[in-house]
Amino acid sequence: GASCALMLNGLNLPENIVCLISDCAYSDSVTMFRKQLRDWFSLPDLGFISSARLWLRIRGGYDLKDASALNEVAKGSVPTLFIHGDQDRIVPVEAAGELYEASCASEKELLIVEGAGHVQSCYKDPEAYYTRIFDFIGKYIGFEEMEAIITSDLCIRAGLDVCTAGIDGIDVTGSHGLSLIADCELVDIDDEFDAVVIPGGMPGAKNIADNDMAMELIQAHADAGKLICAICAAPGVTLGGTDILSGHKATCYPGCQDNFKSDVKYVDEMVVSDGNLITAKGPGAAAAFAFAIIKELIGQETVDKVRGGSFF
Repeated sequence: GASCALMLNGLNLPENIVCLISDCAYSDSVTMFRKQLRDWFSLPDLGFISSARLWLRIRGGYDLKDASALNEVAKGSVPTLFIHGDQDRIVPVEAAGELYEASCASEKELLIVEGAGHVQSCYKDPEAYYTRIFDFIGKYIGFEEMEAIITSDLCIRAGLDVCTAGIDGIDVTGSHGLSLIADCELVDIDDEFDAVVIPGGMPGAKNIADNDMAMELIQAHADAGKLICAICAAPGVTLGGTDILSGHKATCYPGCQDNFKSDVKYVDEMVVSDGNLITAKGPGAAAAFAFAIIKELIGQETVDKVRGGSFF
């Protein structure tokens, strides 16, 4: 599992693999074999490993020593997060440090979870575990592509002036590895818009929620009565901690309504329009979401025209 993922470093990986995460990976199979002989059977090597290597070379055509994450992490540059529990009795926690030190990743991080056994870090300290993972992934992937692209495209076809912005640079990568170029960086925006549209996708929705500049822009437009539009995870994850949805009906990706405040009425529909808010359930609602935005900003006649021309 984790070691196999790390061994991918030695391959010519496709561009859509933008980062790697390993949880309790072993350093190499020979070291693990020797440890299990000692810990599980109280046996010294006594030629077991040499015999196994010979047998595998004859029957399988490969050497046990070739299964080495330690060697492979030194060959690649894919950003990597190493996770390990310090009470792991199956794979020694020292393996994480060895792999981290050997790694030639362009960016690498190490998380050691206190008191966690083998692959138990997510249960021992779920907050630290998932926060670190989402923060790490968030550097390389983010928004839901369908929700951003379909919505933007249909609004442009309707004649709206659409400006896309990236939080950290204009090169942005979606949740499924699609790379896009935004019109500008968020820091460069100084205009007031008729609407703010927030795509979903994780951890993109959380990245927006954690960005003070993005949330200040959204709040300012909401306070000015401008149209606030959020889809998928965004209504719950991005807006759930604010008062923007308070007193309104809203929808979102199933489960994300758990982030709604008590005065927000969750509605299980694909698209919900209420006052200056438009929310939608997920990727499959992207077109309907866009048409609701166009209707609010321009009118139904333009919706019908774009819908007909696009064969929706």
